[in-house]
Amino acid sequence: MARTKTGIVLGRVVAIEIDQSTGRIANFLVASNRVLPVLSDKSFVITWNQVVDWVDDAIIVADATVRDAVGNIAMAPPVAPPAQCSELN
Repeated sequence: MARTKTGIVLGRVVAIEIDQSTGRIANFLVASNRVLPVLSDKSFVITWNQVVDWVDDAIIVADATVRDAVGNIAMAPPVAPPAQCSELN
């Protein structure tokens, strides 16, 4: 799950992208939970640098990240997830 510091659930982490040169997580692909209308039926990327905390069942991002993601999705054409993403169960 991905959520903001104030508790807004953004969606479910469905894949991760690993930086092949460092072996570290670079991005999380999140399937929207339809709480935010502009994210309905969409997925979006949260970068490792946007994560401010990680708890047992969720990555936590700053509330400003949501405003940024909404703006980027509204302006960006649809894209397929990166090939190096690994599906999570």
